[in-house]
Amino acid sequence: MELVNQPVVIDNGYGIIKAGFAGDSVPKCRFPNYVGRPKHVRVMAGAFEGDLLIGPKAEEHRGLLAIKYPMEHGIVTNWNDMERIWQYVYSKDQLQTFAEEPVPLTEAPLNPRRNREKSAEIFFETLNAPALFLSMQAVLKLFLLRKEGINFRTSSEFEIVRTIKERECYLSVNPSKDFDPDADKRIYRLSDGTQLDIGQARFLAPEVLFRPGLIREECEAMHEVLLFSIQKSDPDLRKILFQNIVLSGG
Repeated sequence: MELVNQPVVIDNGYGIIKAGFAGDSVPKCRFPNYVGRPKHVRVMAGAFEGDLLIGPKAEEHRGLLAIKYPMEHGIVTNWNDMERIWQYVYSKDQLQTFAEEPVPLTEAPLNPRRNREKSAEIFFETLNAPALFLSMQAVLKLFLLRKEGINFRTSSEFEIVRTIKERECYLSVNPSKDFDPDADKRIYRLSDGTQLDIGQARFLAPEVLFRPGLIREECEAMHEVLLFSIQKSDPDLRKILFQNIVLSGG
């Protein structure tokens, strides 16, 4: 039986945007959250419809396009492109019966109030959504983790680097041993045949989270931020918080 007023959930991730109807097991659409504009307009004249590409077509012709992400660190910085992407989600190519459904939309932690107001303006005035609910991605991931145990994947402009990171990087339990340049030689072959020596980078990249000084960053390490946050909480809750640490995102 078809549900009436079935909310449309939009996970507005920095790298990947996903959208679908609440209650469905999988999203109806999932594609990189970027737009692509032709690099050489004269050469490509007539090849594409419109001034930009979004979704699968942008992925297909990525090599011919100048790729732009409308978000930085989870915060929308280019509202024109973001609005075009949301309109594409609403299009007949993605979800067709969409206009009268309420929309839960994910947002990053510390999303500025003005950004929330702008999101509401677009969904109410342009996309004609009857209701909008904004919720932090991290909180929703905790609910989903408890229910399904799903592993979340992300992508970004540096897709090749992210692929290498996801396939090859690891967190070393003994950095001093792994730092030996002769201990671990590792060659990674790109799709075009290029070979990269990623030996020490495999553990040094994630090690930055715990030793920011490796890249000359003067900031707290991830475990220090976590410890500081828990210590600022109610003393009676600290033990429980230490026993319930969940790592999500990427």
